[in-house]
Amino acid sequence: MNTPMITTIALVLRVVISLIIYFSPINLYVKVFILFFLTDLIDEYYLRFATKNLNKPSDFIGRNLKSGIAKTYEYHLTDKAGDLFGYVLGVSLLAKTNYNTNYLMMAIMIRFIGVSLFFSWHSSDVWIIFPDIIKEFFIANIFFQESPVLFLIVYILKAIYEYYHHQVNGKRDFDQ
Repeated sequence: MNTPMITTIALVLRVVISLIIYFSPINLYVKVFILFFLTDLIDEYYLRFATKNLNKPSDFIGRNLKSGIAKTYEYHLTDKAGDLFGYVLGVSLLAKTNYNTNYLMMAIMIRFIGVSLFFSWHSSDVWIIFPDIIKEFFIANIFFQESPVLFLIVYILKAIYEYYHHQVNGKRDFDQ
């Protein structure tokens, strides 16, 4: 199977499983946690399976997809789309409660702009300005009161991380 086919199947699996979770009768906050944090593993493990990188028990542990298919534009294209899909489902669940979703919606819009630019420019440099802060803000909001200052702190810290990851550590294979 070629890379676009493998990554497309991974995205379809992720979307289907995310919808099953969304409509399942489990606790709402458990659903949000799964949609925000665990569905990202679906495509990773499918890629390991599809590329025969599940040979020993330790292959099921850790995030060691740093080479091969995980460095392709096709992988990141489908991974970022899957992330956004899970975030939108999770925030729509939170909107049904008294949880204030304004900042999470702003974080999703920032990420949506970044993903759109990434699709156009094929460059991971967009993550420095448009980082994925949904998970980080969600966690920070558990420990601290939601505020513009908290949002800005999370944004700046994640932008610094993205700069280090993409500029200091090296760019992805698909960057121009």
